[in-house]
Amino acid sequence: GVDSDGVGNLWLLEESENMDSLWLIHILANGERKETGMQFPLGGSEVYGCGSSSGVFVFHPSSECDDFEGQLTYIYHDAEIPSDRVSEDQWTSAVIGECPTDTKFASDGKGSLWALMVDDDDECMFWKCDSVGMTPVHDWGLPFASTELVGG
Repeated sequence: GVDSDGVGNLWLLEESENMDSLWLIHILANGERKETGMQFPLGGSEVYGCGSSSGVFVFHPSSECDDFEGQLTYIYHDAEIPSDRVSEDQWTSAVIGECPTDTKFASDGKGSLWALMVDDDDECMFWKCDSVGMTPVHDWGLPFASTELVGG
């Protein structure tokens, strides 16, 4: 998958040479590729830019989740370091939470994500996902299947 970081660059999940995983790459506007050193499973991993060149979300399968869930992880570096000067060992990750595999995500354009998901009781809820966790924001009464989230 590929997504904009919202500030002129791209995030890319690129298949590894031996085709057994995906590497997270930050591609700067000048074409320079910045390796993050972060690796994710094939099959179901998606990248979500959030309006920041110093952080990105990846939703991916995890051994800690059941078959109908995935893990939302935030990958980041110190925002004081310009993106073109960040080395691979300066990237860190934090698990934000587990979500159903059909969760819909969109950037808020300010470093966080909006998430729309249905729980085990078929209740639909709108969530705010940031670098430290997930917060329920609002019940969602409209049909989940036909709702599209558009990023900011």
